[in-house]
Amino acid sequence: MLGLMQDWPLLCHRIIDHAATFHGERKVISRSVEGPIHTITYTEVRARALKVAQRLEKDGVKLGDRVATLAWNTWRHLEAWYGILGIGAIYHTVNPRLFPEQIAWIINHAGDRVMMWYSSANRDEDVFDDPHRFDVRRNPNPHVAFGFGTHFCLGASLARLEVRVMFEELVPRLSSLEITGPVERLRSNFINGVKHMPVRVTLTDHEG
Repeated sequence: MLGLMQDWPLLCHRIIDHAATFHGERKVISRSVEGPIHTITYTEVRARALKVAQRLEKDGVKLGDRVATLAWNTWRHLEAWYGILGIGAIYHTVNPRLFPEQIAWIINHAGDRVMMWYSSANRDEDVFDDPHRFDVRRNPNPHVAFGFGTHFCLGASLARLEVRVMFEELVPRLSSLEITGPVERLRSNFINGVKHMPVRVTLTDHEG
């Protein structure tokens, strides 16, 4: 006679197994880093989490290893959560709002073996051709650098308008513009941009 005790260990990945088996078509809805609402089913979450687990194992991540993630709360994070726990690794979530020095200290102190990133923003190869080249004429140009999801900056639309007006007024007045020295980029895990860039400009003859 079988007792009432289950014949398998109570592990976290069993939760997504159950969800995929009995609620496979149930939707998981979140806002993507890029802005639009994204929909995925539990069956798809489990399949993609399995790919995460397989990739980590292929890269040598083993039971008890710490795997860090730097991400917002989207379906990608859910897939990573189950994928990491599924191979017995330790999931270490890192707050992307912290300063780079703080993040580096936390990762080093925890002894994370792997760190996963989710958003390449304006350098996303799946969205842009030649994504690493600066081109003000890039079109279409769905910028995602002003924030996203529930943390989208309320002043983003105004900031974009101000930058657009500035360039519309500035470009016709320039005959040439050239970089005259090394470009110093802002090193951050949250805000990307240029910190210092020396340039030389030549103005056109502009009436009025």
